[in-house]
Amino acid sequence: MNRERPVLHFPALTVRDSGSYTCTWKTSEASGSETISLQVEGENPDHWSIWIIVLVTAGVIFIVLAVPAVIYSRRCVHTEQLKEDDSDIYTTVQYNTFTMN
Repeated sequence: MNRERPVLHFPALTVRDSGSYTCTWKTSEASGSETISLQVEGENPDHWSIWIIVLVTAGVIFIVLAVPAVIYSRRCVHTEQLKEDDSDIYTTVQYNTFTMN
């Protein structure tokens, strides 16, 4: 390690550590300060949390739209079946009435 110049040591860096850092020093002979800009490259851990939020939101929207659609579809089919059943009853009654004369 070079002792003639100030040294700023980072033991374990992540993407979150990116930013500006200022190193100040003072000895019996000199003092000073220096600012450095640090850009750490790598996989951003926040990236996954954004995707999780997007996927959960999309899933909730899908469920909110799909459940009423399924309920509506089943009610329409059930209503059509009731209409078909009613028409058979009236047809049979009319047929029986017609044959009785």
